[in-house]
Amino acid sequence: MHSAYPNKTNVLLDRPRLADRWSCSIETLKRRERAGVLTAIILGRLVRYRLSDIEAIEAAGAARRSK
Repeated sequence: MHSAYPNKTNVLLDRPRLADRWSCSIETLKRRERAGVLTAIILGRLVRYRLSDIEAIEAAGAARRSK
C-alpha cells in the first residue's frame, strides 16, 4: 500500500481529523488523553497527535482483536 505520508515521524493530526479517522467524538479523544491512552502535543492553543503514535495504537488494537 502506498502511503500519502512517506515520512510519518513528522506528520501531525488535529482533533477533528483524528476523531473522523476513529469515528468518535472530540470528547472521546479528550477522555483518552486524560486516561493516558493518547499522547497529545500541545502547541500553544493547538492540540496535535503524531501519526506514528496513532498507527501504533491502531496496530495494538488490531493485534488484541486478532487473539
